[in-house]
This record gives sequence, structure tokens and C-alpha cells, in this order.
Amino acid sequence: MAKHIRAASLYINGKKVATANRGKRSRKNNGTLETGDSGIVLGYAVGALISDLSFDHVVLFEGNPETQRFAEALDSGEAVKIQLGIIDGKIETGDYYVTGDDVEWDHKAGTMSGSFQLTGGSPRRT
Repeated sequence: MAKHIRAASLYINGKKVATANRGKRSRKNNGTLETGDSGIVLGYAVGALISDLSFDHVVLFEGNPETQRFAEALDSGEAVKIQLGIIDGKIETGDYYVTGDDVEWDHKAGTMSGSFQLTGGSPRRT
């Protein structure tokens, strides 16, 4: 049986805003090792689950009001509700803060692409 691989789609508040050409979602529990003065590990303090998300997208010359929403969130510092799917058969939903954006272009190739970086808490998987 053939396996299906497709690009991840990103939504803000239920509206599709981008198809990620490339992307990465990382999760970590933000914990720390607890060690004694002799260097022996005494335990592990589990912290809050943190998710980092980055994705590349095509930048349109005439602008794209949907992807501009990410830039507005970076400028204002407000959280945005992101739905990301499909990852391992599930859609992930969480509140993220846009922490950075980049734009690259190549005049000779006639291309322009951008990327956004976001961070937030633990996403819900449905």
C-alpha cells in the first residue's frame, strides 16, 4: 500500500494561512536534572511542555493578507491560535507567539520565500 506524504497546512483561528514548504515542530518538557554536590543525579524536575514551530512559505510580490497576520502578531506580541496538520494523522492546536520572521530572495531565480518562528505551550492533538 502506498504511503501518502503531503505538506503541512497552517491555520490561524480556523482560516488557512499557509502551506509550509518546509517546517519543523519541536516539543520539550522544559525540565532540569537535579544533582547533588557529588554530581549524582537525584531526580528530574519536569517543567511545562513547550512547543517551537518554524515553517517556510512563499512570499508573494503583491503581498498576502493571510501570512501578514503572522507579521502583525510579531509586531504586537499577541498570541495566535494555530492549527497545524496533519502530523501523524492528527491536527495540533495551540496558542503560539510569533518570535521571529525572515525573508530570502534570489533575483536571478525569481524566487522569494519567508519563514516564521513561533513558540507556545503544549498543543492539543485531535
